[in-house]
Amino acid sequence: MRRTRKVLLWMLGLLLLLILIAIPTAYFTLKSQWFRDSIHQRVIAEVEKATGGKTEFEHLNFDWKTQVATISGFTLHGTEAADVPALLKADLIEIGLRFDSGMRTSIRLASLVVRKPRIRIEVRTDGTNNLPKPAAARKNTKSLLEEVVNLAVRRVEVEQGIVDYADRRLPFSAHGDNVELRFSYEVPSKKYLGTFSSRKLRLTAPDFPKMLFNTDVSLSVDKDGADIRSLIVDTGQTTAVASGRVTNLESLTTKLKVSAHVDSGEMWPPPIPGKSSGKVHFDGTFAATDWKKYRLVGAVSGAGLSYTYNQYQANQATLQGQLDLNHEGMSVENLQVSAAEGQFAGKAKFATWHSLALEGEVKGVEIQPLLAKQAQLASKMADIPWNGVIAGPLTLDCQLGPSTTCYGAVQATVSPVAANASNCASISAASWARTLGRKNIAAPARAMSVRKKPCQR
Repeated sequence: MRRTRKVLLWMLGLLLLLILIAIPTAYFTLKSQWFRDSIHQRVIAEVEKATGGKTEFEHLNFDWKTQVATISGFTLHGTEAADVPALLKADLIEIGLRFDSGMRTSIRLASLVVRKPRIRIEVRTDGTNNLPKPAAARKNTKSLLEEVVNLAVRRVEVEQGIVDYADRRLPFSAHGDNVELRFSYEVPSKKYLGTFSSRKLRLTAPDFPKMLFNTDVSLSVDKDGADIRSLIVDTGQTTAVASGRVTNLESLTTKLKVSAHVDSGEMWPPPIPGKSSGKVHFDGTFAATDWKKYRLVGAVSGAGLSYTYNQYQANQATLQGQLDLNHEGMSVENLQVSAAEGQFAGKAKFATWHSLALEGEVKGVEIQPLLAKQAQLASKMADIPWNGVIAGPLTLDCQLGPSTTCYGAVQATVSPVAANASNCASISAASWARTLGRKNIAAPARAMSVRKKPCQR
């Protein structure tokens, strides 16, 4: 018994000694050149396996304390010629690792930061490009589906990036949380099947709205284009769902079917004074022939809308019309707006987002309630004993900016509120201006005439 106990104690002591030796050995091994060379070769092998392109980088360093791998001078070559810029270059890539302990220790990506990436995609006259084929697309296999990329990162940042696509250049930066990217190669159809998702994604690029959104994308890519099976964008207030196809990879010719519930306050164009709130629904199509040439056409409708500017406020409005939104501006035909303050039917056009043209007819606009919402005018007209309802054609042209100026004309009939009144009035006002500043409203009228006429029942 004593002998057995002695053997066990010797074995335990030997095991403890081995552990004490192994810990510093492992630590210095991880910090050694051998370890860095091993990681260097592993990174190159994994990237080349996933992309099919030749990979190289100048230096790799791993900080065991912060668990961050830093790669400098990263280059990924495609099928471009040797004397032209590579498919991808990045000054610096930082990869944060997370070690999960359990029954099996696993390594996960906690963060991925890419600084100053330069992406150059060639589109040749024969329709080919410089994108390499992953190993899964080149090898003979009996498998129906080969995994190409399976990436999940808690946080991704891209700083000061540039994309050169054909003859176009797009500078961009991006930040996203819980980013997942999965791509597989479908052998029989020779298609790439992929999904992409991100939470709190923020893109910074010319002409792209500044907003934080979640997105989920499902697509397939073939030699002729890409099928967008599902594209979902959700800001928390606005949700859009789209599907369709990119038919030309050189010009990025795209046609999508789009359905969206838009928060009017979140998407309110900055040049237009005032604030709006409420939901607008859109159903239609999106078409693009270039990154900067696009068109969104369809039906819009809304209810429970409100608009506020200084002391003026309209509540519980409804809206419907036919929207045509493009890179040059926006127009709405068959526009019908109804609120407690009155109704408008006609059309509106925003040219380059700096001018507004409104043409149509107003009706049911009661004078006293309208004036009561404008404190400056209400105080001056409080002693006027009459009231009336305005109806008639209206045209309005506004130049939008810090001080918005509008010119217009109205041919209106003013009817008494009382149903049994016999006398009405007509108002003609032409070439009148209304300047909307930050704190005051000036409304000089030119060539205004008022005359009495019999009411028409």
